[in-house]
Amino acid sequence: MLFRSIESQTTAGLTLGNVDSSNNAGDGLNVVDAASVTTTNSKLNSNGDDGIDFNSASGNLTVNGTNAASNTAQGMNVSGANGVTLAGGTFSGISVLNTNGFLAQTALITSTKPINVEAQNGILLKASIDAGANTIRFAANLDGAGSEFFNMFGGTSMTTDRKSTLLNSSHIPLSRMPS
Repeated sequence: MLFRSIESQTTAGLTLGNVDSSNNAGDGLNVVDAASVTTTNSKLNSNGDDGIDFNSASGNLTVNGTNAASNTAQGMNVSGANGVTLAGGTFSGISVLNTNGFLAQTALITSTKPINVEAQNGILLKASIDAGANTIRFAANLDGAGSEFFNMFGGTSMTTDRKSTLLNSSHIPLSRMPS
């Protein structure tokens, strides 16, 4: 199915399979206040803003084998969710902020821009992640409650070929006091 843009403000669930919502002026998929959204084998590429823009504090987002690449902003931008599950796909950046939990499972996740995931609770990686020449940042247990976790299963990897250099012109060297 080819869509110009998908916008949803529903309290019900939304399931999308083999959807093409590419080349839009704005987002490919924009969801606010949904109980759950699942997209499988969809194409959300080359949009003027995000491929997926999800903001639903009590909702869950599941993305299976979906491509959201070459978007002007992020491939996936989540600014509030109960849980986010990724199972493979290619993205032009992944930004997940203010989610309770994050799960990367089964298939390789690739990004052509930086990956930033901030979870109030746990982050579980069961899939390999490749950010090319970009950064990968995971922050778990941001609410400081309990003993939430960051767990990376054996056989998975995080890959970035970014060269690590630090140039900070505002750094003032410390001097030693005479003893």
